[in-house]
Amino acid sequence: MKPWLWRLLLLLPILALVGWFIIEQAPQWNTPSPPWERYPDLAALPGGCEAANILRVYAAERVNEAPQTAVDAAQAQQLSDALLQAQYPEQEYTFVLPPELLRGKFGAGNTAWFSLVNFSRATDSLAQGATVLIDANSGTSIAVTHVIGIDTDSTTCGEFAPQPRGLRARLRPFLPLILVAGYVVLVGAGAVALGLRKQRHKSTV
Repeated sequence: MKPWLWRLLLLLPILALVGWFIIEQAPQWNTPSPPWERYPDLAALPGGCEAANILRVYAAERVNEAPQTAVDAAQAQQLSDALLQAQYPEQEYTFVLPPELLRGKFGAGNTAWFSLVNFSRATDSLAQGATVLIDANSGTSIAVTHVIGIDTDSTTCGEFAPQPRGLRARLRPFLPLILVAGYVVLVGAGAVALGLRKQRHKSTV
């Protein structure tokens, strides 16, 4: 067999493993960074980590352009007030994030007004705040969610995202590269052994 054909055959497994690695990693390369990294000002608010996690759950992004919705920001705050007063009667709260327009996967609509409030610690022992989502077109409630850890450091927001557990789970995406390294070592060892064998053969002739 010609030398170039041998080289091609030896190269094919490497190409296959590198292709496998690219296929494994491509979804992660195309995934946007988490919201607590994209919006550090949001994550820095009291309760901002859990608020940022809401954006992750609904695959939501902030809308920067002027809103073209049936419900404006003032109406959204009134609706949010009504929901909060109904769910947390006699609770004192402050809007640390007034209604802000988001675009995401909100069921029937793709835009929603998002608010974050903090409760008075003197009047509540469990929930320290809440997030509110109001449909920007119908004005209906999408979700009201408790906020527990308002003092969470924004640098730990990533703890809300599922993380692989154990060394095996962490190494699994890099298995193709590990196999490539092993294959290269094996081929290299074979080439060295073959070269030594040829040298010994020449010395005996």
